[in-house]
Amino acid sequence: MRDRILEYFRSLPYRKADVSKLKDDLHIQTSSSFTALVKELNNLIDEAILIEGENHEYTLIENTNF
Repeated sequence: MRDRILEYFRSLPYRKADVSKLKDDLHIQTSSSFTALVKELNNLIDEAILIEGENHEYTLIENTNF
């Protein structure tokens, strides 16, 4: 799941997406896959790879001013 998320964000510079868009774009269809997605998003935030903006949109921290 981690690789899929990172590939998704790296495929377009400055891409932002909320959980709903990620779920659709990554073709997440089961509750266990959705849980894995959310857990991995939280891990990537904890590792300072992703950042969650005010509108609950995620993006790579390397594409921000942080």
